[in-house]
Amino acid sequence: MALAANKIKISGSCFKWCLPESARPYFIQLVLKLCQSFKHIEYNIRSDYDKFTSQQVDTIRELLHLNYNINDDCEETLQLARQNAPTLQSLTICFNSVTDISSLVQDYDGSYAEYPCLRTLELRNDSELDTLYSDDVRFSRTELNILRLPVFAGAITFPGLRRLCIQIDYPFGDDTLFRGNSATLEYLDLQLFPALIDRVNHYKVFTPESHPKLRYIRTTQLVNYELPNFATAEEYVRFALSVEPHAQVRMIHDLPYDADLIPIPPLFDGFTDLHTLSMPNIMPQ
Repeated sequence: MALAANKIKISGSCFKWCLPESARPYFIQLVLKLCQSFKHIEYNIRSDYDKFTSQQVDTIRELLHLNYNINDDCEETLQLARQNAPTLQSLTICFNSVTDISSLVQDYDGSYAEYPCLRTLELRNDSELDTLYSDDVRFSRTELNILRLPVFAGAITFPGLRRLCIQIDYPFGDDTLFRGNSATLEYLDLQLFPALIDRVNHYKVFTPESHPKLRYIRTTQLVNYELPNFATAEEYVRFALSVEPHAQVRMIHDLPYDADLIPIPPLFDGFTDLHTLSMPNIMPQ
């Protein structure tokens, strides 16, 4: 009898403790068969016990929706997304550590992956930010070592995105995530890391009328994240307010604000189509 369901959710957080090691191969085979049978997969990985090998991942094809929660080593997850690039419609990856995700857009042979059907891309963190971004990582990612991040010049990897959520430190040295989708993007959710602001400004991602369909914008600053010496509170505020002035719904979370430095009225000049504005948790400077 064929399965009527088209979605499966698998959580592997406790199997390491409730199953003997001898059962692991059988468990992996069961999960693999399930993943091969569904087009919409939610998979939460919490240990090495239930991770797929590269060879096993290679057998999971033609996925439409993938939602993965991963630990430090995410290469197999990125491989799974990349090899399903031709068919994926939504992709959500939750990280619990700072990770190089270059292989999401580039194959082992150096060729670029293209996600022509992808409409939703969410890159989220699954950890307390103070833990996820330690002092050492803050220093290395907020100094102008941004130039060391991977660059994929000319690659149009996500040409049809409608919904883009970036809640991790911006992972590329260029505008890879924004390139080629300005005509289709409708929803934008950004965590305002310095690298993101730097790259968006450098590549002039948002210019007047550049994103005609972008109507919902949500921006959030890391509350305990120290501003680097090349970004001021004023720059954060102005950046959050400058992204597509024709957006109809705008949510600006946890932004530093100095009323003497930036008077309120001029901030809203040009917001001609604004229907809803929410600015929770404004932090006085």
